[in-house]
Amino acid sequence: MCGAEQIEEGKVSPRSDAYSLGGVLFEALTGYVPFPASDVHDALLAHLSLQTPTATEVAPGVPPDIDAVVARA
Repeated sequence: MCGAEQIEEGKVSPRSDAYSLGGVLFEALTGYVPFPASDVHDALLAHLSLQTPTATEVAPGVPPDIDAVVARA
């Protein structure tokens, strides 16, 4: 997983790590990646243009308070 600055070939910052951690946390909690896609190009476009789903939308058993943590990352 990578941050928008990596996708757009900009300067990489610690925000990339936070973004990646948020994606890993999302997948660990739900069992799904936040932006499923059939290829890398579509996945990158989704990261840049789609609203990130909440963990509770994808896995209703996840405690609702975790959504704010994942969204912040």
